[in-house]
Amino acid sequence: MANAGYELVRTSLNLAAVPPARPAIVRPVTRIQAIEGHWAVPAHVVPQTEDPLNHLLFALKHEGVNMQILAQALPKISAERMLKELNDFPNGQYIRAACYLWELHTGAVLEGKPDIAGGYVDLFDPERYVTGPDNRNSRWRLNFNGLGSPMYCATVERSPAVEAGIRSDILGRTKAFIDSLGKEMMDRALSWAYLHETEDSYAIEREAPSEGKARKFIALLKQAHEGRPLSEEYLVELQASTVSGVFEKAVQFRNEQNWLRSGGNRGGAASVSYVPPPPDAVPRLMDEWMAFANTAPKQIDPIVAASIASFGFVYIHPFMDGNGRLSRFLFHKALCTSGQLEKGALLPVSVAMKRHERGRRCRRSQLPLANWSR
Repeated sequence: MANAGYELVRTSLNLAAVPPARPAIVRPVTRIQAIEGHWAVPAHVVPQTEDPLNHLLFALKHEGVNMQILAQALPKISAERMLKELNDFPNGQYIRAACYLWELHTGAVLEGKPDIAGGYVDLFDPERYVTGPDNRNSRWRLNFNGLGSPMYCATVERSPAVEAGIRSDILGRTKAFIDSLGKEMMDRALSWAYLHETEDSYAIEREAPSEGKARKFIALLKQAHEGRPLSEEYLVELQASTVSGVFEKAVQFRNEQNWLRSGGNRGGAASVSYVPPPPDAVPRLMDEWMAFANTAPKQIDPIVAASIASFGFVYIHPFMDGNGRLSRFLFHKALCTSGQLEKGALLPVSVAMKRHERGRRCRRSQLPLANWSR
């Protein structure tokens, strides 16, 4: 069985990108369908050559938007090849998207392109993805509606679980529950929530907080309601409040390489489970991340925005220590930024994470970290 689409491009161009979660494979089927963790594709639908651009256009149409593979593959395709396809199909939705991303990731301009007619098209299909605010590009008559910016874009597919989570209106239900309590019961419920959020946030890292550490973390959680926008200065202050050692407190985003280990204290390369981006990429990534985290909670579903912000922070790992605990605070911070979590209220995300930790680890080991564009 032959690969097609993104997986063919990834392997044929020797890209460093993470394999697609659901690769396209040619199989004896009559229509494209999801089977056993991949897209089964009939032979007559697949491009008849291994031309990377043809397979990227096929993938954009049938597999969706994989920003990571597109960002790495498109610069390897010549301007002449892009223009030939564009001249053949000047108003094609997918070649327009590919040309827009080609210019973005090469920094070059496709000179002599034909005029683009017709209406604007979305890069991300809103029926397939959770999308962000419209950002129109008149040159290609294309609407970038991703989560974040073209250079730092998370993709969230509207899976049944995601759709159910959005429909559940957990923040509205939280407000209704708090409103149903008397003051005394509300104070007791919130005290429980803050205490257990603190204990489980430490427990995720196999720690039990001292009384002093617990007080500090509860104070940190309550800062989320202050409305202060995220900046390097503010994040450095927050990081200092999550660690106890003088030499563990940061003064800026990291300028060293760090990594995450698994398997306890075992040493060696075999124990490294994740290597974050190199230090010279951290300032640019964090600028993009802060722009998203400061605005997205008011633009899209707050739980989705909080999940992306929390994950994106720990993905970049901008400090040498304290990233995990701070990422869980940032989930709460995003909910407060949305304006849908009343002052003093708390959604104890660490409690839920700890409760479902085993399943979360299994899923994390099977799925790519994220499809960031770079």
